[in-house]
Amino acid sequence: MKELTLEEIKKVLIGLLEEFDEICRKEGLKYSLCGGSAIGAVRHKGFIPWDDDIDIAMLREDYNKFIEYCKTHKTTFKPCFHEINNNYYLMFGKVYDPNTKYVQDKVVSGDQAGVAIDIFPIDYLTKDYETSLKLYKKSKFLRNLLLAKNWKKFIKGKSGNFILETGRWMFFMLSRCFNGKKIIDRIERLYINNEKENAEFIMSVGGAYMEKEIMNKNIYDEFMDIEFEGKNYMIINKYDEYLKQLFGDYMKLPPKEKQKSHHEYPAYWAKNK
Repeated sequence: MKELTLEEIKKVLIGLLEEFDEICRKEGLKYSLCGGSAIGAVRHKGFIPWDDDIDIAMLREDYNKFIEYCKTHKTTFKPCFHEINNNYYLMFGKVYDPNTKYVQDKVVSGDQAGVAIDIFPIDYLTKDYETSLKLYKKSKFLRNLLLAKNWKKFIKGKSGNFILETGRWMFFMLSRCFNGKKIIDRIERLYINNEKENAEFIMSVGGAYMEKEIMNKNIYDEFMDIEFEGKNYMIINKYDEYLKQLFGDYMKLPPKEKQKSHHEYPAYWAKNK
């Protein structure tokens, strides 16, 4: 198999994003570039130069509608969602290019996807921040268990702390006794039944930024178009408020040593090109 270059990965991602955007506009679904992809759109009008992924956020209602679309329509991409894929134990979904493949030996869910867009559902929490934070923390044990469930083998942390490493080992061993989909179901039952009118705060529970992901629900009230690699895609109107909460001064470039891609393993063409 031939390894993809960074530019080839970006080209594949844009192809996925174009098809995803076309479906969403046709079906009346809203989404927003999020995380580093939102920074890239605002700061670079495209990818952050060293980045190799695209992140999308969708309110749960539209997220579920997109999953249903994938169940009933043919697409050039392949969907990966725990609702429709066996042995996929992540709380967010992916759409990936089946002509590509990541080669790695650490994560179970990684076996199912090649170069992919990550799609994060946004759920409503409660009417005040402190209660919303408590609700999020209530799922911490289950989220750590789910993380360990995705490991093919025990993965050491970077802390070097004996107590923390012992905790990671215990989560790994305990996770072998549980069904991944049942863990996700228990986590999601805390969130997905909450209604918009009963909440003032929203969150991407499966997001990477933990408590910082808890935001006022009006951030996702309105959407606009923004340029990304020469075409317009959707982003929330209040992207500045969103990005400042997650990243602070997001217009400032990080130091050189932190200008690295997220993926630790290479992507290959499934067939030689």
